[in-house]
Amino acid sequence: MKRFAVSAVLAITCTGFSQTYTSEQVKVAFDKAMRTGDGKLFFSVLREGERKSVTPQECTAFLKKFVTPWYTGPSLQMGANGKLVRMNDPNCKVMASFTPTGGCRYTITERKLTFETPTLEEGKGSRSTVGFAQTLFAIATAKSNSTKGGRIEQMKYAQSLVESWIPSVVKMGIPGSVDPELNKYQTWAEIIKASRAEVKKYGG
Repeated sequence: MKRFAVSAVLAITCTGFSQTYTSEQVKVAFDKAMRTGDGKLFFSVLREGERKSVTPQECTAFLKKFVTPWYTGPSLQMGANGKLVRMNDPNCKVMASFTPTGGCRYTITERKLTFETPTLEEGKGSRSTVGFAQTLFAIATAKSNSTKGGRIEQMKYAQSLVESWIPSVVKMGIPGSVDPELNKYQTWAEIIKASRAEVKKYGG
């Protein structure tokens, strides 16, 4: 797996998407980009709609500000000392699997990847379906799981976190993101409007 992972990442970073890449190669590259904060690599596996208004430098800024603290922070796995194991701990077995419909689920497994992305066929190769919005909501949901209260309270807290982060994301030069369920690019205003409606639907 390690040898394959290295070859997959080298292939993508050296040639971009001028060639056809497998879904597995994209999964490996996405995971590495998330863990290392490599914006160039992250940019290379994004779907076309997600890439159109951003640069690799903006991807790096996004990863460093939001994903790195998530990766270096506590997971949902309890250690022998009674404390939560950090996501980047070699002994952590928690894998964050993004879903095609925009969510993120966690599994305890002998993980080969820390962050797993669904893929789609686009152009000459596979691409990740995960974008900026889905990543932000996954991080916010993970943070809300550690708070007291029921599911509705957690949804509202996660929503408030994402809304508080949007101004920083806009300043980075990221104007919106693709809704993976609708396969449609939306501005942050449209994304927030839709997510508020979803929270209201369940929480009133």
